[in-house]
Amino acid sequence: MYLAHKENEKKQELTVHLLEAGQYAQSEGEKIGIGTLATLCLQLHDAGKFSTEFQAYIKQEDDLPKRGAVNHSSAGAELLMQEFKNSPYHSVQDMRLLIELISYTITAHHGIYDCIDEDGEDKFEVRLNVVEKEKLDEIARLWFEEMHFTKDMLCSQMRKAYGEFITAFLKPLKQICQNGQTEGTERFFYMSCMERLLLSLQIDSDWTDTARAMGDSMLDDNMDTANVYQKALKNYQQYMDKLETEAKKSLRTEKQKQIFELRKKIREECMNFSETSYGIYRLSLPTGAGKTLASLGYALKVAAERKTPEVSHIFYISPFISITEQSTEVIKKAVRNEEWVMEHHSNVSNSDEQEKQIDTAWKEPIICTTMIQFLYTLFSQKNKSIRRFHQLKNSVIIVDEGQALPVQTIHTFNLMMNFLCYVCHATIILCTATQPQLASGNIKRKILYTAPKDMVTGVCDIFQRFQRTNISFEINEPDTFESLGERISHDFQKERTILLILNKKETVGTFFDYIKAELKDVKIFYLTTNLCPEHRSDQLESIKNYLKNSTEKVLIISTNLIEAGVDLSVNHVYRSLAGLDNIAQAAGRCNRNGEMEQGRVTVIQLVGDEFEVIRTAQKKTEEVCEKYNQSNSTESIIFPEWMDWYYEIYYKEVSNKMDYDIGKGETIYKLLSSGFPGERKHFIRQAFKTAGENYRPIQEEGKTVIVPYKEGMDILEKLETAQTVSDKKRLLRKIQRYTVSVYENKLKECLQNGVIEESRLLPDVYVAKNYDMEKGLLNELVLQYY
Repeated sequence: MYLAHKENEKKQELTVHLLEAGQYAQSEGEKIGIGTLATLCLQLHDAGKFSTEFQAYIKQEDDLPKRGAVNHSSAGAELLMQEFKNSPYHSVQDMRLLIELISYTITAHHGIYDCIDEDGEDKFEVRLNVVEKEKLDEIARLWFEEMHFTKDMLCSQMRKAYGEFITAFLKPLKQICQNGQTEGTERFFYMSCMERLLLSLQIDSDWTDTARAMGDSMLDDNMDTANVYQKALKNYQQYMDKLETEAKKSLRTEKQKQIFELRKKIREECMNFSETSYGIYRLSLPTGAGKTLASLGYALKVAAERKTPEVSHIFYISPFISITEQSTEVIKKAVRNEEWVMEHHSNVSNSDEQEKQIDTAWKEPIICTTMIQFLYTLFSQKNKSIRRFHQLKNSVIIVDEGQALPVQTIHTFNLMMNFLCYVCHATIILCTATQPQLASGNIKRKILYTAPKDMVTGVCDIFQRFQRTNISFEINEPDTFESLGERISHDFQKERTILLILNKKETVGTFFDYIKAELKDVKIFYLTTNLCPEHRSDQLESIKNYLKNSTEKVLIISTNLIEAGVDLSVNHVYRSLAGLDNIAQAAGRCNRNGEMEQGRVTVIQLVGDEFEVIRTAQKKTEEVCEKYNQSNSTESIIFPEWMDWYYEIYYKEVSNKMDYDIGKGETIYKLLSSGFPGERKHFIRQAFKTAGENYRPIQEEGKTVIVPYKEGMDILEKLETAQTVSDKKRLLRKIQRYTVSVYENKLKECLQNGVIEESRLLPDVYVAKNYDMEKGLLNELVLQYY
């Protein structure tokens, strides 16, 4: 018996693995018309395990060589290439491209690599010439015999895969190129997207089948997603009816009644928009218009009723963990079943081996995750990220607060959204009050919106009717802590609730300590990502209770984590100068429900809160402000007309950064299209690995620290003693709520100071020894974004 896997007493026959993994790949690939193509990749991916060397390696009981010491990943590709050279299709250019894509998929199933490396060496060609001809002939003979395949059957399968390739990729690619007036290199970028799709299908099928055979599978094969979405839609409608009944009892002012009716109308219009086909759309709504529930209603209706293509998943993508936390809670309440909803943000599992068993494969019906995890799924070199990519096919992807997308990622993001829509049949909704102009003249590689691109009509009128604040810019003279403290103290003479949003977490902490000593009769709250998700949720719940039920004066001091996706309302917002989009989002926390005629938003500059990362955005905001003041406009500065102009001048300033420069004249876009210079023997030339390794949308990667808040340490203790994969998976997901991310450059200092220690169980994860109940994890710097 030829073995594919062996672990203690558990064994998996090689032929069974190739056939069953192929069947799983076929069922997933068929959903976008590439079932045979996906099957072919899986049937050949482990063909090299038919070699005498590999079978001797896997069957020996003692002194096993290092994992991966015997190469088995090249033979399948070499076998295919050998058969293809004798095929009449060898002269067909598109068929040669397809064979190369399949061959790379097979040779890279244990890790992607650069087709041509930085030194100009053709690594793809090397991978296609690893196995000696005599050994390859023996492997090919055994593969055909054991798989009960003939060469005619393989040729027939290749022809069918070629037909799928033309229909599923080449025709949509032609449409994309015509609509976007695409330059030549973009065609190669889309080829890299297709390669990632094939890799994802292969890795997931391989890992899934192996986990099942080894008894490690935690997949719910019996979940009927179509039935789930129908139940979820029914639950959502009942939930909205309940909210409507409760809301009507509390409406006091005419403004509140107007906002309530507008939110209801917007939801209805979104639900009606579900009759459109898959595409790329915009949901442009002012803050407080209820876009989370409106977009969820649309997604559930599409998922429950659309048959072609049938929706596989609903994704809710948020820029910050704080929004992910809030959105997840809202969605769970609306669909009334926590098992249907997965929250994914922190990486407490950092190895592919752990990932195969217990981590996030994104197979739940509804996934709430951060933009950073989404971007890693699109571009990271890690197999655990690539594995998730194909789950985006036929899905509804709601991208919340897309204006927070890092500038350097815009071009690659736009092109990838085009691929997901036109090739993978995903529906993408860009949902925000400050809609970034991703198809503007200052963006070279545009997103291709579908007509009609806007989900709701009369956007300008909606913004006008939702106007609830007066915004003033008081930025000529920077404030000190003392002068800002005096401002706030004076305002509390006539206002009960104030929110202060600063750019830097260090400034939030320092001002929090200062103002506590100055304002003795005010309840002061602190919010930054120093607090773990569970702590932030508790803090936000406490804030909402104070705002609603207490007569005590309240001051909230926060970073920008509070200015989107957090449903609270104060009388007055102070916002440290930032981009106009940040100011608009901050304004959404003021007079949110129309409790008074007009709330106040004051934009300031604070000494010590300077942040170089957003300096360009600040300058462009000042330019818009100057033009706005000269115009005598009756519209708010955060209305679409002014926001569009802000993006126009901002994107013009940063347009040269959008290909994602990584230094030495290289960009992520270039690496995923033309690759490194070198002799071109093949169509595929991309530097996949180098691009993935350098794709870091945030400035510095954070390390996960588990903190002793509430049951955090109890979960860790249970995790360290868990015996089953089921328990490990459940506990790993639960412990995400008790983690904080720490910059690597501060990790050594934290370890030296005894603030944290290495986890005994989880690689590259740390455990905090202390935790402040007001300010969270202290004595280090943690990630502000994502």
